[in-house]
Amino acid sequence: MASREAAEDAFNRERCFAAGSAQRTAARGITLAFYDGHTYSQVASMLDVPLGTVKARIRDAMIKLRGCLLSEQ
Repeated sequence: MASREAAEDAFNRERCFAAGSAQRTAARGITLAFYDGHTYSQVASMLDVPLGTVKARIRDAMIKLRGCLLSEQ
C-alpha cells in the first residue's frame, strides 16, 4: 500500500502545481533540487537566476504546496 500512497501524494503535488499553487520556475527548482538531487547553486546556474532567488522561490513554493496539501485532508 505504500506505493499507492506515494502515487496519491505525487498526484496531489502535480495537481497543486497545475492549479497554479507554485510558479513554473519554483516548481522546476523543486524538481531539480529535491527529485534530481542538485544543489541550490546548481539549480541557480541551470535556471540562470541568482542563488537567493532560487532559495526564496523554492521556500515560498514549499509553503504554498504545504498549504494546498493540508487543505485537502
